[in-house]
Amino acid sequence: MAGPIFEFFPFAPVGATGPTGPTGPTGPSGTGPTGPTGQTGPTGPTGDTGPSGTGPTGPTGQSGPTGPTGGTGPSGTGPTGSTGPTGPIGPTGTAGGPTGPTGDTGPTGNTGPSGTGPTGNTGPTGPTGPTGDTGPSGTGPTGETGPTGPLGPTGTAGGPTGPTGPTGSGVVSGSVRMIRFLIGTATPDDSATSMPTGSQVVFASVQITTPYSGGATIAIGDTAVADKFMGTAQNNPQDVGGSTYAVDQDTAVVGGGSVVRVAIGGAPGAGAGVVVVRYAVPDA
Repeated sequence: MAGPIFEFFPFAPVGATGPTGPTGPTGPSGTGPTGPTGQTGPTGPTGDTGPSGTGPTGPTGQSGPTGPTGGTGPSGTGPTGSTGPTGPIGPTGTAGGPTGPTGDTGPTGNTGPSGTGPTGNTGPTGPTGPTGDTGPSGTGPTGETGPTGPLGPTGTAGGPTGPTGPTGSGVVSGSVRMIRFLIGTATPDDSATSMPTGSQVVFASVQITTPYSGGATIAIGDTAVADKFMGTAQNNPQDVGGSTYAVDQDTAVVGGGSVVRVAIGGAPGAGAGVVVVRYAVPDA
């Protein structure tokens, strides 16, 4: 058998590589023998970068070494803090050392509470003043004894005794008489007995047996003058001790005679007493 016949042609010069033509449709895959590897053609131009694909995030890498310390920033000025407590006094320096500066004067302390001193001793009792004059006696003058009636004529010896002469009048000139009556809250309150013409009152009194209400007043007089024998300032109707208020006097009764009249002022709701008036018809 004859072998294959090879026909050699002289090589023409290689021309420039023409542009790559469009890729034709893929033919049916045939499986022939692998031909020899041709020479590597020149590298074509780099095509455009395709869109970036997003793959899964890889693991975090290790921290790099710490960088150098930056420079110190400018110093800020904060607010001044409150003054701290005064420190303890330092030890006294040795004799002969320089005198330190005088410290600032501290704030003035609050004024302490006012103290109350003890009460001083009671001074000595002053001397007793002189004794006052003795007041006039409260007893009025004794009236004169009335005249004795005339004696009857003496009978003849052995004859019958003559009749007794008439008794003198009941009111004896110069004798002191008394009017006494109870008073309450009614006003005016008059005595049942009148003082005759020419009478002179020598004594008047009121005894408070039941204290009168506040504001009540008592005056004793006649039908002409309400307080002729005792004024309102000469007694105390509110007395609770049953006191008697008396006035010695020599006061003329209104002409024509009069009852004793008591005037109660202040419209009291309670109170009671006893009024006494002594009078006389003086001798001419």
